[in-house]
Amino acid sequence: MVILLLLLFLTSCSLFNFETGDGRKYATIYGIEDYANVNDLKYCVEDAVSLESFLRNNGFTVRMKTNNTATKLNISNDIVETIASLKPEDTYVFYFSGHGMRSNLLSYIVPYDANVGDINSFICETELFNWLKNSRSEKVLLIFDKCFSGAYIAYRRFFVMTASMDGEESIEDSDLKHGLFTYYLLKGLDDKRADINLDGFVTFSELYYYTRSYVTNYFFIDSKGMRTNQNPQFLGSTNVDMIFY
Repeated sequence: MVILLLLLFLTSCSLFNFETGDGRKYATIYGIEDYANVNDLKYCVEDAVSLESFLRNNGFTVRMKTNNTATKLNISNDIVETIASLKPEDTYVFYFSGHGMRSNLLSYIVPYDANVGDINSFICETELFNWLKNSRSEKVLLIFDKCFSGAYIAYRRFFVMTASMDGEESIEDSDLKHGLFTYYLLKGLDDKRADINLDGFVTFSELYYYTRSYVTNYFFIDSKGMRTNQNPQFLGSTNVDMIFY
């Protein structure tokens, strides 16, 4: 496994220059498992709380909403207010664990108060990126642990990490008590296990390669009864890699 990780990282090195981690660090985190109008999930709040705890303990200023506080309006307000405060040297992490959906070739986040009969009550990918577009920082990492999240890699200005490819499910694991993707994401951050080149920093791409190496090797039975796996996706906005912490 270590050899595989090193090979993956060395392959990626030609794609990235290195950027220092100067500046302040911010995050907005959302985990929804008890929905108002759609079926519930199991471990999204645990996903969010675990990541929030880690980030807060490592110098991030964090806004977190879970379940009934993670409404569309609250998510929008958090993002817009955080983006307005960013300076070019700052880092911003957006994280969402909950339901996702696809409609008319667009990907959607499902906030707590989404109404199945009203598509405008969901958060469309274009709407989300409209809230983000005024960022003065390019050190922005968007993390989606939801089904059908792969479409977000089409947005090339920021760094985007998704739990699965477009059209794939993202599973929760009763043994891990987490979403599969978030479980290994947290493992990569813990004790800097994802620091593949052992330079003392975890970068956006290192975290992705670490997480992906474990998630893709986990097979499960999907909602259609098929044996499958999920394949996390990543896109860097430029040829510069960024320090997570």
